Amino acid sequence: MTPIENILRLFGELPKEHPLRRMLPLDQCAAFVAYVDSISEQCLAALERYRVTAEGRRRLIDKLRNPPQFYSALSEIEVFAFLSTKELEVILEPLFPEQGADFQVDREGFSAFVEVCSLGPDETEVQENLASAYVIQRMRKSPSRYFISFQIDAGYRAYQKPLKDAIRTVQRVLNRVANAQLESAALYYFDPNDHVLFENSDFNLPVDANLEQLALHGKLARCGFEVHFSALEVEIPSNYVGVSSGGVRYLNLSDRLRRTLVHKIPQLRPQEKNIVFLDWSNCATSEHDLMEALYGTTYFAAPLRDGQKMTRDRRNDGFFASTTRVQAVVGLTRTVDGPVPRLRVMVFPTNNQNAVQRMSLENLSLLGDVPDDLRELAVAGH
Repeated sequence: MTPIENILRLFGELPKEHPLRRMLPLDQCAAFVAYVDSISEQCLAALERYRVTAEGRRRLIDKLRNPPQFYSALSEIEVFAFLSTKELEVILEPLFPEQGADFQVDREGFSAFVEVCSLGPDETEVQENLASAYVIQRMRKSPSRYFISFQIDAGYRAYQKPLKDAIRTVQRVLNRVANAQLESAALYYFDPNDHVLFENSDFNLPVDANLEQLALHGKLARCGFEVHFSALEVEIPSNYVGVSSGGVRYLNLSDRLRRTLVHKIPQLRPQEKNIVFLDWSNCATSEHDLMEALYGTTYFAAPLRDGQKMTRDRRNDGFFASTTRVQAVVGLTRTVDGPVPRLRVMVFPTNNQNAVQRMSLENLSLLGDVPDDLRELAVAGH
């Protein structure tokens, strides 16, 4: 089990339903838990360095311990830990008890308010990730020469009886498939007493299907737990397991990013320098989506005359076009799939010429890496 000494020092005892407590037994989550422990250690040091009051600590810890608030609070302590590594004075909740930014940062000649927001995961995505890790952990106890792919509905949750029963059935079917030396198989599971197995094939509805085949097709279409087995050339020490689910998927990611940012505008003070840190680690998005959300949707204009080239431009529908209060958005992405967790920090300056208190490249660079093609958006001086 991954050491969590610093998590316990910061959070105290984890509540029963806390995401971290549910992750602890799962090998797939070990890197993430280790990362949170590392960030907790940095946060503890920052709390001491900036002499945060007991009341300020309590409010932060309450959010970390509250399961629905955990991921957004994690983003806050990531930003707090990151800012503490810079030549900045950091004030936690500077406007408390009034509503306002999460932090204020100061250094000679520079002061700004910092608001933190996180793109999920929502509760459905948390449950899906835990269920995936749980399935992988259980199936690794049944080594075979098969790649096994699962597609499961959100109703199957880690540690709960329906998922435990389903995995027991899969393990029994795996033994049957292996003993028969099948090249492939498809399992449709409904409950411990009801499942359908197709050997060396999957079900395909014939063109001239009869009533029985139509009824079977309808039943399989409603299946919430589907498993496919594919033989590999050699036996492997633990199963290759793939898990996908049918939960929430965001097709227009740039729109989701934009709406998340717009929601934060009321937290920010007019006529002041305001920076929004956006944690998009939990969202299957890209730097392109973030650029579209911030600076506007890309479009291509067809040539009007022969010999002219197609041109590329942006519409004026980005986040920065909607506000003059925000001088920069700082994108955070965490990588925890290696032995040493990393936090990538990229700064996106506003392109709104009417924005107040626009920032210099020197001050923007305090917050992270400014992409070369965006440096021209900084203003001269401080």
